[in-house]
Amino acid sequence: MALAHRPSFSTGWQLLYECAILELDGTLLPDRIDVARRAMLDRAEEVLKEPSGEEHRALSNVRYEDN
Repeated sequence: MALAHRPSFSTGWQLLYECAILELDGTLLPDRIDVARRAMLDRAEEVLKEPSGEEHRALSNVRYEDN
């Protein structure tokens, strides 16, 4: 199932990340990963400018899990 629309990259990165890690269809997986990664990076840039404790920690945790 392809993404019908792409949520704003300033919100929803967590949902996109969850969709990527739970995707079972190998043909959709690369797109899900790409969309989630871009959303996370975009949001991380925003958070660095205006950090909020809990979301900053969540983004950091996901970033280190990816390595």
